[in-house]
Amino acid sequence: MPAMQPTRRALLGLAAISLLATGCGPQGVDRYDLTGTVTFRGQPVPKGYLIFQPDTAKGNRGPGSNAGLFDGRYETMARQGHIGGPHIVSIVGTDGIPFDQGGGVMNPMGKPLFPEYEVEVELPKESSEYNFEVPVK
Repeated sequence: MPAMQPTRRALLGLAAISLLATGCGPQGVDRYDLTGTVTFRGQPVPKGYLIFQPDTAKGNRGPGSNAGLFDGRYETMARQGHIGGPHIVSIVGTDGIPFDQGGGVMNPMGKPLFPEYEVEVELPKESSEYNFEVPVK
């Protein structure tokens, strides 16, 4: 009798159990939605992204999150928001104008407007709004 191959449904079930066990599903840690704006030189940043990392130096541990930045606005994805408490936020902002990097490789994000910016923030343990102004260095 030939050995049975795992079915696609069984593999998907194992993947779902793995996600729940690591706290990436609805049974994991509490996460909160976050929205806001990012400006540089008083203008909305056209494109980029934000990374929210719990600040372990201040005792905050748990999963991080991220958000895409479009026309100066960002929001975390559903059920993948921040966990609250002290965080280190990294912000990358670009002009949003795609360009050829050479060799036919296109960069769809555009050119950087500023070096990657990091800031320490205290995020509430609730859904909220937080606006960032990237300083000129």
